Amino acid sequence: MPLAWNNDDAWILRAERLQPGFAPPYVGNGRVGLRLGALVLGTDRKAPPLVSAKAAATLEETPPFDHTYPLQAFAAFARDVFQYCLPSWANIDLSVGGRRFEPEGMDADPVRPLTPWLDLRSGEAGVDGIWVCGDDKVAVRIRLLIPRGYPHGAFWELELDGLKQPAEIIFGLAGQHLAEALPQTYRVEGNSILGTARTQEHGRTLGLGLRWQVEGAAAIVASTEPNFASVRVSAGGRAIKLRVFYAVRGGTEEWKEKEIPADLAALEQGWQDGSLRAENARRWRALWAQALDVTVLPLDARDRRLVLAQHFYLLASYDGSAHPTAALGLSDNGWGGQLLWDSDLWHFRALNTFWPELARQPVRARLAMLPGARRHAAALGLQGAWYGWMSDEEGNEMAPPHYRTEIHVNAWIALAAWHSSGCGQDVAWLKQIFPVLSGIADAVCSRAERDADGSWHLRRVLPPDESVVENPRNPGTCDDSVSTNVAFRTALRAAISAAQILGQDAPKLWSEVAEGLVVLAPGPDGIIPEYAGYSGHPIKQADVILAFWPLETEFPDNVMRTTLDYYRERAGGNGPLMTGQIDACIRLRRGYGDREEVMRDFIVNYRRYVRGAFEVPYECPVNTNSLMLTGCGGFIAALTYGWFNVNSPEELKRVPRLECA
Repeated sequence: MPLAWNNDDAWILRAERLQPGFAPPYVGNGRVGLRLGALVLGTDRKAPPLVSAKAAATLEETPPFDHTYPLQAFAAFARDVFQYCLPSWANIDLSVGGRRFEPEGMDADPVRPLTPWLDLRSGEAGVDGIWVCGDDKVAVRIRLLIPRGYPHGAFWELELDGLKQPAEIIFGLAGQHLAEALPQTYRVEGNSILGTARTQEHGRTLGLGLRWQVEGAAAIVASTEPNFASVRVSAGGRAIKLRVFYAVRGGTEEWKEKEIPADLAALEQGWQDGSLRAENARRWRALWAQALDVTVLPLDARDRRLVLAQHFYLLASYDGSAHPTAALGLSDNGWGGQLLWDSDLWHFRALNTFWPELARQPVRARLAMLPGARRHAAALGLQGAWYGWMSDEEGNEMAPPHYRTEIHVNAWIALAAWHSSGCGQDVAWLKQIFPVLSGIADAVCSRAERDADGSWHLRRVLPPDESVVENPRNPGTCDDSVSTNVAFRTALRAAISAAQILGQDAPKLWSEVAEGLVVLAPGPDGIIPEYAGYSGHPIKQADVILAFWPLETEFPDNVMRTTLDYYRERAGGNGPLMTGQIDACIRLRRGYGDREEVMRDFIVNYRRYVRGAFEVPYECPVNTNSLMLTGCGGFIAALTYGWFNVNSPEELKRVPRLECA
């Protein structure tokens, strides 16, 4: 059954009312992203300000799961060792008759309450309703859009009607909280504010701009000072309409100063002739036409919206460019916005199923980082190219020292490159990315150790189960991690196949290491240990079972069942969500249990990590790391590869795509 495109209930997420401290949604076009605050345009002064341009750090009194005022905005190109938080451009300070428009303590009409919403079809967000302001009822209409097709721009609208008292609106480019790390200067030109900001490490310049249109204003005053530019608008009658256009460029992208005014003019023209929304809608609809068909899954309407929301959040941080996309995308700056395995495995696998061109983005980013990976390998005394556990935009290792032995990231980087070529079907693309595959193959072979019996080992590694180092009772590193060894064996085989397709000679050592890497056998109890000497400690996240999927290593059914059950018990209930996703995918693929019951359990477990009306995924049930795109990608991939039992690039084509009538 097609999913009706005009069925708002199927596509629009709504909160019951405006409120402080709720899990906010996120909008973006893959190049620019914005985490929305307690209101769509943040006005909650009681939420403490951000205190760093580097991370999502806030003052200690931040309420749980409230992501602060001003709103967090990021651009894929605003990087310099870390991903910079940008000056806020979507915050408003609105007051009517001296009463401030803010979530706490405001009155709303019981028939038409102030309702925030997010339309998954187009990425547009808004607030609609009646604000009871003293004896007056003011109709409020807010819209915000970061359109696809305008990679460096966005706009928002505010309309008020029914004003009987003086109204004042203040907006601008607010960067006081970023001044130390990202100093800014601004100037006013007509109905525009133009500015620049400069990063610290490499002195990369960002260009910023706002332009406004106002109907019904009695007065407009614009002013600037270092790190802050504001516009104060006073209403002149019963109604006022305000539109604000925003543009940002620079950083790791080349740009010219004249491009910012041109961007603002294009956005304004696109709004006037309707092309801005029309082109955005066309691009989003094309993406949705490739998405997983939620109507063929045994889900109710609420869970369908959950699945659609996870699609949306992932897509809103990808545009197919070569920019790195971190675990939290452009919604937050956890881990400094640096690249981890999340993008190469979890984001990639979901994207490659439905949007293969977007899936090439993490591969393109790794290819751009290849010189840094080669420098990193040389510094470690390795051949080829070796990527760090956490990489900045130039491929430099940024991880704390105790995580730097988590080398398995390199296997997932190589496998993403291989699968992005359709396992060699796209020969031209394979030729471009082969240096990543071959560089990692050379590096892992130079790191592997050969024993006298001819076996090969990867020793002193940190596996995906980071409790090996995070729990002081555990050894810190380990030898012959099953998932690490199987991942590199698979990556080496991919490199060998790629070389054969390209007519190149693969070094004999690649095959020797691939076939000689030790993969620990099950013990007498039928359980595969995580690594040599594993003590049975509780685990943080999926480890051994990665060998079953996505690495698709065959073991006897009784071994797989026993091992799955064993590690499910040891994963606990408050760790990252990946374990549950992988476990469910394997059970669906292997037919372990009733399929619909496994699916129901999978959805129920995933919902433990999702909060609020906007279906926002978190890393763990008990932390504030969101919007966790790793969860989105793993969720979509587990549904696809589990329910439909996909085993090859060709079989991806038979996964049903969403039909929007």
